[in-house]
Amino acid sequence: MYTFFKSSFFNFECIRILTTIPFGGAELGECLDAITQIRNDDPSSWYLAWIAQGEKAENLALLAAAHGDRISARDAYLRASNYFRTSSYMFNDRPESPDVRVLQLFERSIACFRHAITLLDHEVKVIEIPYENGCKLPGYLFLPSAEKRGSSGKKVPMLVNVNGADSTSEELYSLYAAAGVERGYAVLIFDGPGQGAVLRRDRVYMRPDGEAVTSRVMDHIYFMVQQDPDLNLDLDKVAIAGASMGAYFALRGAAADHRYAACVSLDPFYSMFDLATSRMPPWFIHNWLSGWPITDNVFNFIWKLLSRFNFQLKWELTHVMWIFGKPDAAAAMHEMRRYTLDNVGGVEDERGKKDDKDGEGEEEDDDDDEGSESFLGRLHCPVLVTGAMGTIYTPPSISTDRIHNALAHLDDEDKERMRWVADQMGEGGLQGKVGAWRLAQQKTFEFLDRVLHVKKEAIPVTK
Repeated sequence: MYTFFKSSFFNFECIRILTTIPFGGAELGECLDAITQIRNDDPSSWYLAWIAQGEKAENLALLAAAHGDRISARDAYLRASNYFRTSSYMFNDRPESPDVRVLQLFERSIACFRHAITLLDHEVKVIEIPYENGCKLPGYLFLPSAEKRGSSGKKVPMLVNVNGADSTSEELYSLYAAAGVERGYAVLIFDGPGQGAVLRRDRVYMRPDGEAVTSRVMDHIYFMVQQDPDLNLDLDKVAIAGASMGAYFALRGAAADHRYAACVSLDPFYSMFDLATSRMPPWFIHNWLSGWPITDNVFNFIWKLLSRFNFQLKWELTHVMWIFGKPDAAAAMHEMRRYTLDNVGGVEDERGKKDDKDGEGEEEDDDDDEGSESFLGRLHCPVLVTGAMGTIYTPPSISTDRIHNALAHLDDEDKERMRWVADQMGEGGLQGKVGAWRLAQQKTFEFLDRVLHVKKEAIPVTK
């Protein structure tokens, strides 16, 4: 695989930006101009290179808008939004290390995206999903045009795309929203706790029981349909999908809420703690967990020392501290142990097991067995699970394979059809299918068409 940087981390993040080109999120020449200005493992040069491209694209959008060129304005606003998101990616805004640039650039990213969606060829609704303590989860509902919906009066299938550890809902437009509406699907994307606006503006942190969030999203879908029947959404054909950490949340969401009729889990982890410790010496982890001779203070000291020489290590744990709301590396590592698919009763949110639904949703099922039952054992719907041999995070042997083997509700034939582990980048071999989103979209929507019984006419091929 061609590399732009010695750092596998910087290289991966550059490919991630290039991946959005087909969906309007970037332009090749602009990306190459930025890459030439970036020094390996240097976050400051990363920031300066991408903010320059963001401002350039934003100015192009303003010029196009003044000229009345809707297409060019839309495209430039989409690129500017993605470049501004990218420019702040290497920073964080933790209370222990505040950085005003993070929120400022995020707001510029959102502003450009909001301009862009008014210029799309299909309807987009900006939504707010009631969460808790007055917090609302911002998101977007993308609706296919009448032409893409097929026959008149036909109900529209829907995909809920769950965010992950380091993305924003605006970036997710390129993963499934742009592709979904072209295929006749409605697509909902949103920022949950510890993500996007909810983290940066509201400082509400991530929770391991993501099903508490995705069930609220489903409640709000029912609420929207009740308030506006003309949406014509098919509530029997709502699927949930996510990539990386979002794939973990998608699995938990589908297992806990049987209103989700299918699940797509792109390169998930089974246990976040196992993922993190798989790159550490076993003796070190054992001595740290035993509390002697490696205490939390010693762990933090060693991490700070190693971080001086390894930017990826520094970024990863600092970012996790930020999204979890933890003050140090050891505390963040302890919190990772709660992010697991191991058992139903193994995760209890610190704020309580049950939350008020703000009067919008369905009653919760009372059949949630506590104890040691695998969370995956509660899945009832078809599940597509993928893995990436070229991952820089979670190898299939400790994630995809473990999840796949635990899908007891699927027979062997279905398991084989619903498993996709790739080696080469163009085949989906990088984490989150970065570098192969077109292929991910094809496999995802072919899967959903099949399991949701969405009928499509075959296209005649002329030789």
